[in-house]
Amino acid sequence: MSSGAENLKSAPATVESKPQKPSESECCGSGCKICVFDIYEQRLKAWEKEQQRYRLSSEIHNVETLLSPVAYKPFVLKNIQQVTKNSFCYRFCAPTEHPLNINLGQHVILRATLQGEELFRQYTPISDMEAPGYFDLLIKSFDCGHAGAPPFSRAN
Repeated sequence: MSSGAENLKSAPATVESKPQKPSESECCGSGCKICVFDIYEQRLKAWEKEQQRYRLSSEIHNVETLLSPVAYKPFVLKNIQQVTKNSFCYRFCAPTEHPLNINLGQHVILRATLQGEELFRQYTPISDMEAPGYFDLLIKSFDCGHAGAPPFSRAN
């Protein structure tokens, strides 16, 4: 069974990625009340504030975990194990041996790009929260389209 890892191209990026400055051609030059450059500046300030809040929070807690509340992190899809006809257990491994360290009721968000479309899905880990360096997700596949389908192929 293929791991499908080729479809899980993750790059470290913030949950709210740093805003990209618009090009001069994106401004109509007609003196709009709210110009694309004004919107960019507002988004950039909000992004910087969130980054600072996260850095301070990390310094205060000084806890090493696999996940971040404000940044996507890359994980390697180690294997996929079929559990039922349409349910699969996905094991993701991390570059460090730190535990997942999330609370009951919390979830992880997977991000993937398929056919040029960025998809996000939320899942609750089923592995031991203290397991070092990996976590497991139980994902049920639906044939009804993007709403129920995992953001990656299970065996392509």
